[in-house]
Amino acid sequence: MPLFISDEEFELCHHDSAQVAERADQFIRDLHRQLETVRAGADAASIAAEHTCSLIEQRYAAVSADHAKLHTENASLAASVEQRLSELAEARAEKHNLHLKAIAKDGEIERLTVEATELHKSKRQLLELVEQKDAEIGEKNATIQSYLEKIIHLTDNAALKEAKLQENEAELARCHAECTRLSQEKELIGKHNQWLNDELTVKVNNLIEVRRAHMEYEADISGKLADVERQLNETSKLLKRSEERVRELESRLKTLEEELLSSKDAAAATEDHYVAELATVSL
Repeated sequence: MPLFISDEEFELCHHDSAQVAERADQFIRDLHRQLETVRAGADAASIAAEHTCSLIEQRYAAVSADHAKLHTENASLAASVEQRLSELAEARAEKHNLHLKAIAKDGEIERLTVEATELHKSKRQLLELVEQKDAEIGEKNATIQSYLEKIIHLTDNAALKEAKLQENEAELARCHAECTRLSQEKELIGKHNQWLNDELTVKVNNLIEVRRAHMEYEADISGKLADVERQLNETSKLLKRSEERVRELESRLKTLEEELLSSKDAAAATEDHYVAELATVSL
């Protein structure tokens, strides 16, 4: 019996070789897939095992390094403990020396206390002397203060006088400057007046010339005006004559118009007469 098909299925399709071959191929493909799956799982397990081994080796190396480091630190701490014990022995010896020095200092302090008592007595005497000197200095300070006030008063007076003197000097300088300015202005005004006089003389001379020319022009204009008046009179006379001539001509024209109207009337009457005669002749 084949492994890839059951007996019942084989009995049903053993005559169809194609179907049997297809079932065999399907079975082989399934086996290949299972084989690939198993191989992949084996590869993954191998990789995981290698990774685990690598991690274990790294951990072992780290632990070995920590162990070596701890061993080194232990040796260092042992050396440090020995050094601290040595320092402790030195500190105890130094403490003993300090105790001896403290005893000596106590004696020194007692001696200094006695000296301080004596110094306090001397200090009181000095304070009394200082108070006396302070009183004397106060009196001298009062005298000096009065002198200072007098000096300040004199200094203020001197400063006021000096300030007033400076003001007077400044005022004098301003007066000198004002005088100088006024002198300069006076000189300028004199020059300006001279220039004005010269200009006025020139203007007067020009005015005289202008008046002379104006008088000559006026005389000329008067002559010309007389000529114009004469011509105007003559023109007026001619105008009057022309007006009279015009009036005569108008009168004559009126007469001629009346004669023309009379002639027209006579001609019309004659024409009517001729027309009447012609009409009579025709009849």
